[in-house]
Amino acid sequence: MSLVFDHVVYAVADLDEAGVRFSDEFGLGSVEGGRHPGFGTANRIVPLGTAYIELIAVIDQEEALATDFGVLIDQQAGAGGGWVGYALRADRLEDHLGEGEPIVDMSRKRPDGTLMEWRLSRLAEMVSEKRWPFLIEWGDDIDGLPGATPAAHATSPTGIRWLEVGGEIAPYASHLDIRRVAGPAGLSRVGIGLDEGVLVI
Repeated sequence: MSLVFDHVVYAVADLDEAGVRFSDEFGLGSVEGGRHPGFGTANRIVPLGTAYIELIAVIDQEEALATDFGVLIDQQAGAGGGWVGYALRADRLEDHLGEGEPIVDMSRKRPDGTLMEWRLSRLAEMVSEKRWPFLIEWGDDIDGLPGATPAAHATSPTGIRWLEVGGEIAPYASHLDIRRVAGPAGLSRVGIGLDEGVLVI
């Protein structure tokens, strides 16, 4: 399967406050996610049907500042929050990677105690260069992807429609609607499909 939009990452200082803001400003409900062991971060999920927004915050600064990813989230949140990056989903990471490219195994527990497991690659490039999407492969035993989680939306999101990105666009994402714009490298705006049009954040 070709790579598809999986999620976009938005750094915040406080997860509960961010959940209220996204509901009030954009009509998008969210659900509690979980903690990322070893990274000092935790998240809330804003399901969009086929993809999702990941609201992410540092909850253990000492642990977070020991990782490049945690430092990035802490800095962005401290500057008022905003987009950090985006992930493309693969059925099998190895089909899209060069020989020897590292893969990181990750997991978190849902509020109900269910363990979610996934694999990531190219996260380091996203953190250091703020331009390459990272890649994700979800475990086979997951009962539904995060984007399909029920949430109390006041609108009707249908997935990620397009992204605006400063800097170079990864060649393996050329089949997706990722638009290059002037400005610093990194994700700048996200177009979310709605039944009635597009919501731009």
